[in-house]
Amino acid sequence: MRAVVISNDVVPEQGGLVAAPGLRAHGLAVGLRTHGIEVTTVVVADAVDRYRRAVGPVSEAADVEIVPGSKLLRFLKSNRPVVAIMINGHQADHLHAARGVRIVYDGFAPRMLELAFRGGTYPEAALTGLARLEGRAMRMADALIVNGARKVPYYLAALLQAGRDLRKVPTGVVEMAVPAEVAPDHPVGDPPLVALTGYRQDWNPPGPWVEVATEHLGTHFRALVVEGRHWGAGRAEVESLRWRALLEHPAVEVRPPLPWNEFSAVWREVDLAVDLFEQTPERELAMVTRSIVALGHGVPVVHPPFSEVSPLIARAGAGWLVDPADLDAVAAFFTGLDSADIGAKRRGARDLAGALLNPTAAVEPLVEIMREW
Repeated sequence: MRAVVISNDVVPEQGGLVAAPGLRAHGLAVGLRTHGIEVTTVVVADAVDRYRRAVGPVSEAADVEIVPGSKLLRFLKSNRPVVAIMINGHQADHLHAARGVRIVYDGFAPRMLELAFRGGTYPEAALTGLARLEGRAMRMADALIVNGARKVPYYLAALLQAGRDLRKVPTGVVEMAVPAEVAPDHPVGDPPLVALTGYRQDWNPPGPWVEVATEHLGTHFRALVVEGRHWGAGRAEVESLRWRALLEHPAVEVRPPLPWNEFSAVWREVDLAVDLFEQTPERELAMVTRSIVALGHGVPVVHPPFSEVSPLIARAGAGWLVDPADLDAVAAFFTGLDSADIGAKRRGARDLAGALLNPTAAVEPLVEIMREW
């Protein structure tokens, strides 16, 4: 059995920086290979060109091909029979039904909601264009996989709007998988070292909780910040005075975005991760990659109680659920950090990483669909 994972961003194998879409493609490819499936990752050439302009070169990698969008269908046909996993509908205009090519739509992120909550003027024209593209993707999909159970109704509604018979579209939940080595256990720091990581996003600006956290820096915790602006984003900076004050605090070490191997090593240094954000409909459906990456390395996370990740943390005891709008609760969390509690939550995070977030386990629903074909 042969599969092609179509990535809309550079992947870790190419040796550079990596973001959520590239990690998703990487996790799917790694997981499918452990089930004996021959996998090629195709990175769309436009994504590589964008990365090269903004960041620098990428390396050649085994089982990774760079293909222009206009030549995707030709590539798939040359590898028939093949299953193509299309991450969201970015490449729908370049694909259509073809003999010997099965297309799996990966509902990775609710793009319509991301676009709608970017702030500023309501992007009506852009939403219309995106709806057309996603509708086309739904009409050609032979199967649907979804990054988290909470988003299943969102994507089933999209299938219905595209005129599909839900009974004829196999559907499975494939959680975000992180091919990572769990960080070894180590004594909790005094005070604990907290990680804040990821790329700034227009739909997820820092909230007032940042000011509360900054008040307790140095006394109750130290922070390691590894963050920046994604190379595919526009020029506008998602930054605020409150975020700048945190970055400039003497108890904070700031590092730029790192290649995956180096970034993966960061989790050996820290005791826990903080990933708090304001509540929106988009955030409620988000399988937040920042938190999943930390948990996949066995590092516990403080997270809001309303996202797709929240029940995973709660069931596994892999962190703390704190409402970022409740500033008293935020303050109580930071002032109450306790090494024994952190150790217990670390054990929960390690269990979660092994049971659910590893690629072999995560892709099993996709493998079952493929084997039916």
